[in-house]
Amino acid sequence: SRSTSQFREIHPIIRAPVHSDAIGALAAVRPGIVLSGGRDKLLALHNMDTGKCILRWYGHEKEVTKVTYMRK
Repeated sequence: SRSTSQFREIHPIIRAPVHSDAIGALAAVRPGIVLSGGRDKLLALHNMDTGKCILRWYGHEKEVTKVTYMRK
């Protein structure tokens, strides 16, 4: 298994805060790409290699507690 320092070298910490509250759900989309959902009612797609947010989805009435990704 990889050590924490090895993981940080490959995947930098997300540079700008995307969520304004706790993240409650994560799903891997493909290597380096993660989908997150949080208490702030937001879904976000992250590029973990660059640390940037790719897309954000707004409009949930309650916190996002589960996310999943399925390829077509």
